[in-house]
Amino acid sequence: MIFPEGRITLTGSLMKVYDGPGFVAAKTGATILPVRLDGAARSYFSRLSGQYPRSLFPKITLSIQPVTAIAMPDAPSAKLRRRMAGDAIRRAMQEMLFASQPVQTLFSAFLDAMSVHGRGTRLIEDMRQDEESYGQLLSKSLALGRLIGKISTPGETLGVLLPNVTSTICLIFGMSAMRRVPAMLNYTAGSAGMQNACIAAGVRTLLTSRQFIEAAKLAPALAGLNAIRIVYLEDLRPQFSLWDKIWLIGYARWLPGLAVPPGNPDAPAVVLFTSGSEGKPKGVVHSHRGILSNIAQIRAVIDFSPSDKFMISLPLFHAFGFTCGGIMPLVTGSKMFLYPSPLHYRIIPEIIYDRGCTVLFGTSTFLGNYARFAHPYDFYKLRYVVAGAEKLNDSVRTTWMDKFGIRILEGYGATECAPVLAVNTPMAFRAGSVGPLLPGLKSRLEAVPGIAQAACSVCAART
Repeated sequence: MIFPEGRITLTGSLMKVYDGPGFVAAKTGATILPVRLDGAARSYFSRLSGQYPRSLFPKITLSIQPVTAIAMPDAPSAKLRRRMAGDAIRRAMQEMLFASQPVQTLFSAFLDAMSVHGRGTRLIEDMRQDEESYGQLLSKSLALGRLIGKISTPGETLGVLLPNVTSTICLIFGMSAMRRVPAMLNYTAGSAGMQNACIAAGVRTLLTSRQFIEAAKLAPALAGLNAIRIVYLEDLRPQFSLWDKIWLIGYARWLPGLAVPPGNPDAPAVVLFTSGSEGKPKGVVHSHRGILSNIAQIRAVIDFSPSDKFMISLPLFHAFGFTCGGIMPLVTGSKMFLYPSPLHYRIIPEIIYDRGCTVLFGTSTFLGNYARFAHPYDFYKLRYVVAGAEKLNDSVRTTWMDKFGIRILEGYGATECAPVLAVNTPMAFRAGSVGPLLPGLKSRLEAVPGIAQAACSVCAART
């Protein structure tokens, strides 16, 4: 029995893994039985610090994974073989963390996070700067889900045309609870782009807000949509009857697991759209299992915690913004600040400084512009800056390191993959690459006729 980390975790996630246990396992050919003990870190006897939830009798789960083994690496020196064996044992532990995650729906994952972190935990705010708790989010989600249920049928796909605000997040979880599928429409795509997206997803009803349409000047774009019923959330409020209020206040908000029966994790959870670089945007249907599995993969390699606060400016209609920004913080107990546009280059650094954000997602272009306008001290609390959606420019990487002392973690993903496939991490980083594949993913190189040599962006090597 070995403990490759060598110490009790201080982060609630995987910490440094020593090379010795991996080298011993490879040298002896030992059979490895991965075992995960989950929940004990939330007791009052744990070593966790900060805002981690504590419980007198936390639920403890023991997950035993299939046996595996580590082959002795083929390397020219003992030092390199030892390091490669250590990487293999670290990878095995990350695979264990990912594989031991429960299979749930988005709404049931939200309820589990609320039970662990507490109803009164405040964790989400937007430009109104009114920080709301799990309990408030639950009430809003159930109310919105109940209203949407009056104008739709179970399993129906409805278009969602809303900005990065708290109500949009609540609408997504409310629709999940009532088994409706949101299709996240790109409001910058114009009438033609939104019409094509609605056709691809089979959308007949579009949910939006009068206030948003007026502020974003989208009335002409909506007028150009054909055969689509436009429903404004403000107009649904009168339909929330006295019986609905009794159901919500007296029953659903206190016993949500009974008021909303558990759904099917393999049912559609959301429809996201590709960028349209190969023609018209394509609709990608993601299941609850797919979205939450991608979040579990990310959490297995990066230690996000309740002490973190995410700055979410990437739009929720983008796969990167939806999974990593809209869903992941809420199901992991991290705080978040929702901002409606990533293009406000002067304002966003100031908000990051003012609200004490510790995690930032962005593209190379956005990060480069934030660096241009930010004060050298604006990002003093940032722990993780993750770049995706386009190749990270070397000058952006250098600027962030020189001006702020922050190493950008570049990753790679695709809308079809929910979206993250690979990412650099503090324990596995190589500049110029997009990092190793996430746990649960396998790579294979195949010959392409007519191409003699190709670059592999994941390993930053040529083959």
